[in-house]
Amino acid sequence: MDPRPKPSPAGVPAQRGGVPYGLARVILGLLLLVAGALKLYQLGFEAEDEGDGAVLLMLFAEIELLFGAWLVSGIDAERTRPWAAAAFLGLAASSTFQLIAGKCSCGCFGGLSIHPGLALAIDLAAIAAVLFTRWPAPTAWEYLLTPTRLAGFALLALAIAAVGWRQAELVTLTGIATADGRPLSDAELIFTGPSGRLDLHTDHDGRFRLALVRPGRYALSTPGRTADAQPQPARKAGRPSAKSRSKAAGFMPPPADAVRWIEIPACSEDNRTIEL
Repeated sequence: MDPRPKPSPAGVPAQRGGVPYGLARVILGLLLLVAGALKLYQLGFEAEDEGDGAVLLMLFAEIELLFGAWLVSGIDAERTRPWAAAAFLGLAASSTFQLIAGKCSCGCFGGLSIHPGLALAIDLAAIAAVLFTRWPAPTAWEYLLTPTRLAGFALLALAIAAVGWRQAELVTLTGIATADGRPLSDAELIFTGPSGRLDLHTDHDGRFRLALVRPGRYALSTPGRTADAQPQPARKAGRPSAKSRSKAAGFMPPPADAVRWIEIPACSEDNRTIEL
């Protein structure tokens, strides 16, 4: 009897030995469960933004939880394997886009700041674990190498890449509000901008925390203060007007007593001092 492995009908030899896929899928399933749970917790309990982007990310987190549970359960594991590879390929693409754009965190683990470069390495390792662990039979390759399914895998990867790219859209801002160089204690702050109107209070030391909002230009006002309003910074040529941006991004007009315009960056920022 010929001891060599028989080639599959698709021309790809069956793999023998190596790490079994069962171990890989359980590890990857748990990874998705952790990522989805952390993201869902942060979006559900800490997000200040309630726009369509936050809702889409919440749905994305729920899908991560469901797919992670599916992988851990092992239901139809071999036929699920190429779909898992396509999903992690989409996540790898979104991490690559975030890395090129200079994002500080991928946003894929909720409040945990994970650099897109590290997220990309994890996604590539996941793809390798899915595709290069032991295949039990040549028929698994037959299921994978069909034009219709390959197109489905590609569409899934593109959809996940498009949505996963938005994981890094929401940022946090913490810092101290000061007036005349002194902490603004127990004061009300109103931020008005791309995430709508956000009300918060400083503590006794003037510290505040603005959690999970869209970056951009915000009007910051302190009701009851009589400081002169700061004019809105001039916009660069070619940028949409405030009115058009209001319609496109849910931007609310600033209150009449706005005293500062601030720019919230695309990366989360800690210990920022804002003079009012």
